[in-house]
Amino acid sequence: AACIFEGWARDPEQAAGLLSCGAVTLSPGHEHNHVGPMTGVCSPSMPVWVVADEDSGARAYSTLNEGPGRTLWFGVGDQEAIDRLYFFAEELGPALAKIIKREGPIEVFSLAAQGLQMGDELHMRSQATGNLLIRSLLPGFAAIGGERSASFLAGNHHFFLNLTMAAAKCALLAASGVRGSSVVNLISRNGTEMGIQLAGLPGRWFQAPAAPVQDALLRDGYGEEDAALDIGDSSVIECVGLGGMALAASPAVAAFFGGAAADAIARTELMSEITVTRSRRFTIPALDFTGSPVGIDARLAAELAVTPQITTGVLHATCGAGQIGAGVAHQPVTPFRAAVIALAAELEQTPRDAEASADRGDR
Repeated sequence: AACIFEGWARDPEQAAGLLSCGAVTLSPGHEHNHVGPMTGVCSPSMPVWVVADEDSGARAYSTLNEGPGRTLWFGVGDQEAIDRLYFFAEELGPALAKIIKREGPIEVFSLAAQGLQMGDELHMRSQATGNLLIRSLLPGFAAIGGERSASFLAGNHHFFLNLTMAAAKCALLAASGVRGSSVVNLISRNGTEMGIQLAGLPGRWFQAPAAPVQDALLRDGYGEEDAALDIGDSSVIECVGLGGMALAASPAVAAFFGGAAADAIARTELMSEITVTRSRRFTIPALDFTGSPVGIDARLAAELAVTPQITTGVLHATCGAGQIGAGVAHQPVTPFRAAVIALAAELEQTPRDAEASADRGDR
């Protein structure tokens, strides 16, 4: 779909040929500070959110969320999906750019913190936060006559998701490169493999096969055999204390794993056993406004064999079939153990290198 949208190919067959021969190259989004949900595709002409941290200077990017139906983020590449991309490039993207230029920047985490008080956990469910965003944008749409764009936003309860992801990525970039840190500052999955990075070992991936999405609620007519493995960059959300780390804030999400509000609270408390602290910004009413667990510690995950739980959608295993459900994906423990071993080796080696350098300097 992206190849056709860009004008590089006439049809899916030609697009597949361009990809297979290397005429169109693919590159991991994280290498460009871009994060995308599910299939996570971004091509040059797609409008993107730009999220900046004024203190650190970090910047991160994400495409606009395409909403429900037959869309590229759900792995669909037909004309309906392509038309959505044209609409974004020609109407919605330019409209949002005008409004933000007129009204000023969006305080993403401020809205997210409010949404957490209103029943969102900001990954699987972000309806309340999205409504807050739409409310702030509506005067701008009224001023520029963006009726179609406003109608689209009103019907897309995932629109805030990509904005949360870009903000999370931006925050995690600022935390990268802390020597000796075992805090996990990246988790990503591509439907075949998953990988993590540590703040203390930036740019180094520790990988394992992607897991199935457990505790999933699937649409009628579909079973576990139809489901693709865990996929997407959206797990950056859990790395900042939202999503599966904040299930207690969203009892409605508990239905996806057959639980009640008490189960959602228990799952959040379990996550606190593998994190280094609680968030001061993201507080949860059901926990007496205690902060969500934040700072996933690979050492604790490896020691306890407890890994982050990711609230996520489920795609059909067949290309083009789209989303068939949602659930909770529990990450394999192997990469966490491998990362801790590598970090220990790095810390053991660094003092030796420093001593050798000092000795050479003395001579």
